[in-house]
Amino acid sequence: MATGKTADRHGILHFIEPDPANGGMRVSMATSRKTKALWNILTQAGLRTNVLSWYASHPAEPINGCVISNLMQEGMPQSAEKAWPLMKGAVHPASAAEQVAQMRLHPGELQPQELLGLLPHLETMSAGDPRIALVAKLLANCVSVHNLATAMLAGGSEHGFAQAADWDCSMLFYDAIDVFGHHFMQYHAPRMNHVSDQDFTFYRDVMNGVYEFLDAMLGVILQIVGDGTTVILLSDHGFHSDHLRPAVPPAVDDEHAAMDATWHRPLGVLAMKGPGIRQGETIYGANLLDIAPTVLTLLGQPIGADMNGRVLVEALDTQLAPSEIERVFSWDDLEGEAGLHPADLRIDPFAAHQAMKQLADLGYVNAPSADQASQLATLERETSFNLGVVYMTTRRAAEALLEKRKSGQHLHDFLTEPPMGPDQWEREEGRAA
Repeated sequence: MATGKTADRHGILHFIEPDPANGGMRVSMATSRKTKALWNILTQAGLRTNVLSWYASHPAEPINGCVISNLMQEGMPQSAEKAWPLMKGAVHPASAAEQVAQMRLHPGELQPQELLGLLPHLETMSAGDPRIALVAKLLANCVSVHNLATAMLAGGSEHGFAQAADWDCSMLFYDAIDVFGHHFMQYHAPRMNHVSDQDFTFYRDVMNGVYEFLDAMLGVILQIVGDGTTVILLSDHGFHSDHLRPAVPPAVDDEHAAMDATWHRPLGVLAMKGPGIRQGETIYGANLLDIAPTVLTLLGQPIGADMNGRVLVEALDTQLAPSEIERVFSWDDLEGEAGLHPADLRIDPFAAHQAMKQLADLGYVNAPSADQASQLATLERETSFNLGVVYMTTRRAAEALLEKRKSGQHLHDFLTEPPMGPDQWEREEGRAA
């Protein structure tokens, strides 16, 4: 969405990556991205951008505007009374950090009645059920994002976001529907076979409540920005809520199991309104790569000819022909202040990990522990699998085959719903080999 380029080119291939500093792992960082994101391009074009909670946005980049990274809620203490320091580098400009920290909501600050929209039977439930605490945590995280989103959109020094005023583009990410879905869609009606009657009664309302809650938040956002603002609402995938739900109930304390992608429905949503958008138009064939070039066109900026996506001209009321869209060869090749981190901080974590591994083999640094090595091996296999998906979906079978060998997956596993039968896949593997 943010680059208009496939993952092999922007470089973020997983939620986590090797940490060159300690030989372990870390959340994927903004310094690992290999290309300019929309907020960098718009900074270079002299426009002001706000970015909130986007994946791989930490540490916050020094753009023209305001960035609150996806790690702004890290380090949450057990109790709401304890200090909750903001992670270093989570906010740009740093002058807004104190206000950001104050606007986060700790789950301990929620009152029981504030959970009734999701848990209407709360009074009869066991207070020791860890799923209640999980609902409170996820709800508080979502409210924190919304508090900051509304402050950024309103701007002005009275909100502590003077740098966010008079923005040209704001990019906000709410992950609540997805994260709640991974944990609680299994309790949605109709009852799945593995769900007990009691759990079904207690948790069946969570997902409907989450959708209603987010819909109300969207209403607030639309009210703040007004009819003069173009709004694009989208998701990167959908979520199974019917007979296609997998029977894999995740453990509350197992984040990896909770994020099982088998819950995901391949098709997401895209809705657009406001100046520059045609009314009542149905868009066919749009994908995530089209968002960045479409946003650039709406903001009167040229698109990068090296972007993999296209401008959704059928959605625009200007009736631009593809030949009339302004282009530059690549925004990465254009010089100018783009709000990027210094070059010495922008590194490939996998390349750095390999360099550290070589130093460890030579005895210059300590080798990672056996547990770290096992986790890193799993990370490398999963990253190869994700890269294989990119190659397979962009018809680069030979490259996909190499990643298949690294990850140990079958080539046809690289697509959720492979369009070819097993025999055809075997022939494709043969050609690739």
